[in-house]
Amino acid sequence: MIWAQFRDYQLEGISALWQYFQEYNGNPLVAMPTGSGKSWIIAGFVLSVFQHYPQTRVIACTHHEILIEQNHEKLLKIWPTAPAGIYSAGLDRREVAPITFCGIQSVWNKAEMFAHVDLLIIDEAHLVSPKEDTMYRKFIGALKARNPLLKVIGLSATCYRLGLGMLTEGDIFTHVCYDMTTLEKYNWLVANGYISPLVARKTKFEINVDNVGMRGGEYIEGQLQKAVNKNEITQAVIHELVQNPDTFNRNRWLLFATGVDHCDAVADMLNRCCVPTVSVHSKSKTRDEDYEAFEKGRVRACVAMNSMTTGVDIPEIDLIAMLRHTASASLWVQMLGRGTRPAPWASKENCIVFDFTSNTQRLGAINDPVIPKKPNGKKRMTPGVAPVKTCPKCATWNPTQTRFCGGFPHPTIAGCGFEFPVSAKIGLESSGLPVMKLTEDQITVLELDISNVIYRRHEPRNMSKPPSLMVTYFCQGPEKVEKFREYICFEHAGLARTKAETWWRERYPDAGIVGAPMTVLDAEQLTGFLRIPTKLRVWLKEPYSEILGYVY
Repeated sequence: MIWAQFRDYQLEGISALWQYFQEYNGNPLVAMPTGSGKSWIIAGFVLSVFQHYPQTRVIACTHHEILIEQNHEKLLKIWPTAPAGIYSAGLDRREVAPITFCGIQSVWNKAEMFAHVDLLIIDEAHLVSPKEDTMYRKFIGALKARNPLLKVIGLSATCYRLGLGMLTEGDIFTHVCYDMTTLEKYNWLVANGYISPLVARKTKFEINVDNVGMRGGEYIEGQLQKAVNKNEITQAVIHELVQNPDTFNRNRWLLFATGVDHCDAVADMLNRCCVPTVSVHSKSKTRDEDYEAFEKGRVRACVAMNSMTTGVDIPEIDLIAMLRHTASASLWVQMLGRGTRPAPWASKENCIVFDFTSNTQRLGAINDPVIPKKPNGKKRMTPGVAPVKTCPKCATWNPTQTRFCGGFPHPTIAGCGFEFPVSAKIGLESSGLPVMKLTEDQITVLELDISNVIYRRHEPRNMSKPPSLMVTYFCQGPEKVEKFREYICFEHAGLARTKAETWWRERYPDAGIVGAPMTVLDAEQLTGFLRIPTKLRVWLKEPYSEILGYVY
C-alpha cells in the first residue's frame, strides 16, 4: 500500500536510481520539473535503501528550511517510524540520526559529527558549485575522507549551471539517470495534469538594460537595479498589469525584481494601486510574516528578489511578472517554476507570465531552455529573435507551427483554442515569446468513450521473459472505432509488478483484501469481475499512443 501513494513516473525515477547503481560506479542526477515531486523520489528511494540495507547512513541536504521540512515530512508520510532527524539552525533542530535531513549552511563544517556516511542526497543540486572552496564541495570532500565509497545523488529541475554547463561536466555528478525535463516528457506531465501550464501574454512595455554590464556571465546586480529601479519604468509595468483584463481573476501574483530597493518600490506602487502586496527579501525585518501572509492568501501579490526562486510551494501562484533580467537559464527556469504547481481547488487552469524583460528570447521556454555551455567548451551561438504569432482572440504568443492557440483545444493547456487560419501572419518580436514550448503531439490528446474491453494472455517473443495480460480497449474516436492496448505485468518484478498491483486495485472490488493475482492465469479467471472504465484518456503520438488515464 505504501507504493500506491506514488505516481508511476516517480516509481520509475526510484527504479532508475537502483538500475544506475547496478550498472555504473558514479554519482547520478535525477531531473524533475518543479512541482513534479522530487521529495517523493527522495522518500521512496531512502525507504527502498533501508528495506535492503538497514544499516545505511544517509544525509539528505539542501539549502532552504522549507525544503528540509518538506523532504522530512514526505519520508514520515510513507514511513512513520523512520529513524530520521533534522539538523538545521534555521529550524532550531540539531538531531543526528541514521537519516538526517539538513541545511548545508548548518553542517558544511561538521562532517565529523556524522562519522561514516554512505549516501548523500542533494536537493536543488544545481547549487553545487564547481569551485573547491564552497560549502557543498568542502562537505563532500570531508565525507569522502571518512568514506571513499560515498555515493552522491543530486536532484534538480535544472541540471545545469551558468559558468559550468551541465552538472555532469563538473567533477561531482557523472550521469543523468532519469530525466523528466525533456520537451516531450515535460509536456506529458502537463497533458496528464501533474504540472500547470504557463502562458505568455505579449507585454506592451519592455525594460531595456543594454547599458548594464556583466560579470561572470551574469548581469551586475548593482548596475541592473540602478537601470531598472526608476519611477517611470515601475509605473509603466504596474499600469500594464493592473489594466490588463486577465489579471484580476488571478489568485496570487509573484513579481521578480532586481534588488532590495526595487522590491520595495514595486510593492509600494502595487499597494497604492489597491493590490495588497508584500516585499520579501533578505533585509526585510518582517520577511517571515510577509511570506506567510502571501502563502496563506492574506495578500494577493509578493515582490521578491532571490528569496523566492526555489523552495516555494504555493500552488495558487497563477501570475508571474518578470522585471528581473538574467543570463542564467537555471535561474530563469526556477523562477518560472514557481507557477507550475497545479491548484484545482483554486480553479487554476494555468499560470500567466508577463515577461517585461528579454529573458524568453535569450533563454528559451521553460521546457526547452538554452542550456549553458562550459566556458572552455565550444562557444554557443547567441539565440536570435524567434518567429511567433499572436492569437487575435486572447493575445497569447504561440510558436509559428501551432495550429491552435495554446497548442490544442484542451482544458488543461493554456490558450483559448482559437484555430489559426493557414495564412496567419508571422511577427518577429523581441518580447512576449512563448514561455512554454508546445509540440504537435499535444494536438491529439483525447478522452474517448469505451465500447468494449478484451483481456488476453500475451506471450513475449523472448520466451525467457514472463507473460503479461494484454488489455485491448475499443473506443469511439472522432471518425471511427479506435483500439488501444496496455500490458499488465503480474509475473514481472520491481516497477512492472507495482504498476500491475495499482492497476488491479482500481478495478477489482476485493483487491484490498486478497491483493493482486500472482500469475496471468489467475488474473484471466477473474476478469469477469473487473470494473470497466467508461472513458479512456489517450495521447495519440508516434510511434505508439499512450494511455494517460481512465474515467469510471
